[in-house]
Amino acid sequence: MDILRRVNEMRALHPRMGSRSLHVALGLKQIGITKFEQFMSRYGLTVNVKRKRIITTKNGPGKRYPNLTNGKELNGINQLIVVDITYYIMDGKTIYIQS
Repeated sequence: MDILRRVNEMRALHPRMGSRSLHVALGLKQIGITKFEQFMSRYGLTVNVKRKRIITTKNGPGKRYPNLTNGKELNGINQLIVVDITYYIMDGKTIYIQS
């Protein structure tokens, strides 16, 4: 129960600190990291990870492009070229790569 009290004190200062960081910050020698994580989970002290949802398409009014391949008969190679745009987020900037 001493560990529980120390965890609650640390969480009051750092509410989003994860279990591994807490284990190191508290300097716990009497319990290993895996047992500590199980302890945190058992007492409902784990922190939910906040994920940033990236939205890459716009839904709603705007220009819609028709599917130009409907009704086309493709019977050989190199008759249709499909292009996709891939993006990477690096240092907070979005970089687009056409492939």
